[in-house]
Amino acid sequence: MGWTRTALAAWTKGAAIGISMTLLVSGTASAAIVTADQTGPVSNGAVLSPDSTTGNFQDNIIGNNLGACSSTVDCARTPFEGTALENTAQYSSVQGGGTATYNLTATTLLILWGSPDTYNHIDFYRNNILVDTVAGDDGSIVPPATLGTGFANVQIAVAGGFDMFVLRSETSDAFEYANVSAVPLPAALPLFGAGLMGLLGLLGWRRRRAAATV
Repeated sequence: MGWTRTALAAWTKGAAIGISMTLLVSGTASAAIVTADQTGPVSNGAVLSPDSTTGNFQDNIIGNNLGACSSTVDCARTPFEGTALENTAQYSSVQGGGTATYNLTATTLLILWGSPDTYNHIDFYRNNILVDTVAGDDGSIVPPATLGTGFANVQIAVAGGFDMFVLRSETSDAFEYANVSAVPLPAALPLFGAGLMGLLGLLGWRRRRAAATV
């Protein structure tokens, strides 16, 4: 039996609402998957410098600086402490109250996180909207008993990806890190999105044409 104009219109409206809700959910849902290990560490050489910083920031330094910390004296503990790389490998440090911002479009961040602690955070943004935050006391990074010491090779996968992330140390020195890299968005993803929208437009046109001939 053929479709009536009313039935076809109702079906098309329901399908459009369903598709819209699917796109809305898939476009806004975000949950970071955090994995880490304490193997190594290894050094990848000079640390990628941030695009901007606030507060006190130390870029590509070497060794420990554990003197009397103050507003004018920055303290930093190398992620390579206690290894053969302690006095040779470069790392960077965000001091208490400071930030380091990276404008990188990717799905996954890889970072060597030194002495993870409760006041260390990584904020992920997409289109200037905060989509995820990972703290140094995340149970996937280091056991609670080892907070503030050692290091972790951390991989953070953000659902939907990100185009900016911010490293910050809220109240105390410091957020030390090295080996920053990111896994980019699949090159085909924007083309897939454009193709999907084109297909939906074509289906809508065909349905409207069919409805007009019923």
